[in-house]
Amino acid sequence: MARQIVCQIIRAVRWEDEFKCEGSATLADFSAVAHELEALEPVSIAIQSGSRARDGSVPHQLQPPNIVQFAKKLDCLLNLLDSTADALAAEWDLRSEAANVVGGDDGGFEPTIQ
Repeated sequence: MARQIVCQIIRAVRWEDEFKCEGSATLADFSAVAHELEALEPVSIAIQSGSRARDGSVPHQLQPPNIVQFAKKLDCLLNLLDSTADALAAEWDLRSEAANVVGGDDGGFEPTIQ
């Protein structure tokens, strides 16, 4: 769900070409990594593996080599999301200031959703 919201926001401000980092060159790449993260949720893995993991072993998705590799992808995405949040705040301020100068135009933004 969160990845869909992020993608909608990036499309709304037309930043698709700028929204990239190492390992994620497009919104589709971002969405794929976010989906991979959702799939790593331990309860889901336990349910999906069903009777195959009754011996108490850790599913392969949660084995250290896989987690370390995936953590590197997540670091890049977290940095991208952090800088994007800062840029969106700055964009909001710029459009709000422009709307105040012009007189009432909201700059294309809808009211804040909380």
